[in-house]
Amino acid sequence: METLVGLTVMLMVPGYFVLQAKMLARYRGGWRLAAALPLGLMLPAVAVSLFGFAAGSNLWPLFAILAAPVCCFVLFVVGSVRWFREGDFV
Repeated sequence: METLVGLTVMLMVPGYFVLQAKMLARYRGGWRLAAALPLGLMLPAVAVSLFGFAAGSNLWPLFAILAAPVCCFVLFVVGSVRWFREGDFV
């Protein structure tokens, strides 16, 4: 069970970036602003991760890995609300 949870969390990192790019490219107006909210958490997390990588830390991806599930959840909520209201997720 722990392996499944770990694999899911690890796959959320690239999944977040794909979902974020698709939503920002497709949404307009207030929906785009709502889809851009997770960037407020992910950009600092990626910056800290890159700084840790440059410093030679072995835990450098930790912040991005921990922030990705939260950001994915926010994007799924935004997409679900849009789907409920307009019938279009991404």
